[in-house]
Amino acid sequence: MNIKAKPMSTSEVVKEIATRTELSSSEVKKIIESLKNLMIEQLNDSAVRQFVIPGILKLKTVEKPAVPERKGINPFTKQETIFKARPAKKIVKASVLKALKNL
Repeated sequence: MNIKAKPMSTSEVVKEIATRTELSSSEVKKIIESLKNLMIEQLNDSAVRQFVIPGILKLKTVEKPAVPERKGINPFTKQETIFKARPAKKIVKASVLKALKNL
């Protein structure tokens, strides 16, 4: 029998960090909220556009250009179709740092 393990829920992560650091759950929640807000500020800053959690991962924003509407062939039905236009957007790319690559 193959039982898949579930990822930890938010409350489980908070409890585990609180246990390991001997901080209260509310303090851990404040730290996580502060980290989230700092990430958002740094990723939205047009001069910086990246954020590094030391030893864990690097996040950076990448601008994807707009794609115009175009004709093409649906690979499944082999019929001609029109692919909708997509607006320009910013996406966040994450890359793990060396410590996690070796897992």
